[in-house]
Amino acid sequence: MQLNEILKRNFTDEEYLAHQREIHKERCDKAVAWVKKDVNNEKHINWLYDQANYSMQNMFSLPGTMGKRVHVGTPPAWHECRTADEEYLWSLNRMHYFNDLTALYHLRGERKYAEKVMGDMIDWIDTCPLRSLPDENTTPTEMLEIRRHFSGLNPWRSLEVGIRMFDSWNRTYDRLLHTDLMTVENHTKIVISFYEHALVLREMSPRFWPDANHNHYLHEMLGLLEIACRFPDMKESDSWREFAIHELGRCARAQLTEDGGQIEGSPGYHYGCLGMFFSLMELAKTYNLDLPQDLVARCRNAVEYSLMSTGPDGIVVPFGDTACTTVYEKLARDCYKSFGELGDAAKVFSIFPNNDPDVIPEEEQAKAREIAKNAPGKDNHQHQIDQYFARTGWTREASYFGFLCHTPVCNGHAQQDPMTFVLYLNGDPVVVDPSYYTYRECEERKMYKSPEYHSTITFDNKPPYVYTSRWTFGPQKEGKIRSSYRLDNVFAADASHHCYDPDYHKRLCALVGEDVFLVADDVINVTGSVARLYFHMHDPEVKIVGNEAKSDRIRVLLPEGVEAEVVASERSTRTDITVPSSRIILTDPSRKSRLYLTLFTKRDDVTDPKIERTEDGVRVSYKQAGEEIALLWSFTNSLKKV
Repeated sequence: MQLNEILKRNFTDEEYLAHQREIHKERCDKAVAWVKKDVNNEKHINWLYDQANYSMQNMFSLPGTMGKRVHVGTPPAWHECRTADEEYLWSLNRMHYFNDLTALYHLRGERKYAEKVMGDMIDWIDTCPLRSLPDENTTPTEMLEIRRHFSGLNPWRSLEVGIRMFDSWNRTYDRLLHTDLMTVENHTKIVISFYEHALVLREMSPRFWPDANHNHYLHEMLGLLEIACRFPDMKESDSWREFAIHELGRCARAQLTEDGGQIEGSPGYHYGCLGMFFSLMELAKTYNLDLPQDLVARCRNAVEYSLMSTGPDGIVVPFGDTACTTVYEKLARDCYKSFGELGDAAKVFSIFPNNDPDVIPEEEQAKAREIAKNAPGKDNHQHQIDQYFARTGWTREASYFGFLCHTPVCNGHAQQDPMTFVLYLNGDPVVVDPSYYTYRECEERKMYKSPEYHSTITFDNKPPYVYTSRWTFGPQKEGKIRSSYRLDNVFAADASHHCYDPDYHKRLCALVGEDVFLVADDVINVTGSVARLYFHMHDPEVKIVGNEAKSDRIRVLLPEGVEAEVVASERSTRTDITVPSSRIILTDPSRKSRLYLTLFTKRDDVTDPKIERTEDGVRVSYKQAGEEIALLWSFTNSLKKV
């Protein structure tokens, strides 16, 4: 392929490089200036040096390397998956390290870092040729093979094609375009490869995601739009731009729910998608693009979900393959850049009180800190994805819980965990979701998805639905959060699911004040099965003491008539990394329908938990400092104090 074959006008290679430098000078200058604003930030620069030293040696921590840095080849072996995890190869081919190296080059002027990036980029182009795409003569058998290739284990999987375009190659192009490393020969090779990337995104991605209902398609269409904007003289750039904007609008409608959630039900992937839309809005400002208004409105609505699905410590709730990461600081910056105001994102300034003053003026941050300090508690019921979140405030000392029950599940990121929950009391994590540990097919993947690793129930040690592979499950029956309740000093929601039909499970989760969290389980045991309740505890030191499970930091008042044990366990903080935890297992030998009440508290004066069925519903009570506190729960109908 020659350069003049892909452009609208007849440029020589030299002329086209000069042309691109001219039309993008102001924008590239801004991109470099943005990097250079950290020129006096020694902490950040030292971190970049640390990352760069490993990158220069081709030593990377990738999926399957168990958190260790391994040598990936010199130059990187782009086609080799050197661990049992396919994500290793895909992650390597995203080339995120380009961003750190080019930033360090501009901050410190050390040429070797830019040379490394340019060298690896050209090596990738030379050693990873594009295979043929389908045309009118492609047979069904050939099409099947082409589809397998662009969704398979190789550098040209369509997701990586999109990610390179909007998250590594795009920045590399902007940061190196006006340097002498961008020779005519290098520029021509790079431009042709950008063009080939666009062909894959336009031809293959719509075939993979015709309903625009997956985060992969969002990544890929944003990548296509980046190419169309950077190279307006490519023959198809106008049609690519129009198509990408149209499809990104479809992505917003298909993926962001009316309540502001994202259809995959994963807080991490929700913010990943929202971050893509924020990048889209930034791109629209840069290139004067008109975006669908409903897309912008849905993004505003989606901010609330990201705020509410993050705990008092700033860690995103790891439901559905979410990693234990923080997004609040970036969320605040993205909101300010996209909407010109913080809005509800001001509430994060009690958890992360300081942000980048080059994005958010200090006076705006000061206002936000006052707003956050006094912001009242809030709850959020996501009706389309059946999740509920509640928090007593926006400080690090707030109490908080998240609760989910959505079956059949939406996608392979889901787990076998209907009616699981996470809990913080007074800012401290108490009950956790284990996160995902790995995406590869292995026993650990199965274990981390299992009901036993969550805070839910099993009958006869069977899962609510069968794990068939790392991304798929067997048939499921309906489960959902039925109602949510906001009483004075109480946040609560109830749920049920029929996955164990004819056995049936109903659950009420209620946060009473800052100090007590109760779980009322109504178990209809038709088959005479052995019911087991599981609670995954953050604290690895929990032990059974009488009718309690306790440690120095938490008390769990257990239901009557159960056999209780605590087993050592683990949870994951990032890919391939685990830390100790513990799990409470409650076994009911009665094999009968019954009620269970479990109380979580830090207080010593909470006593006498009771649960009983009445004519009006289920009465739940306990004493706190000698005073009885009681709730009457009528499933899906009402909850009231009595």
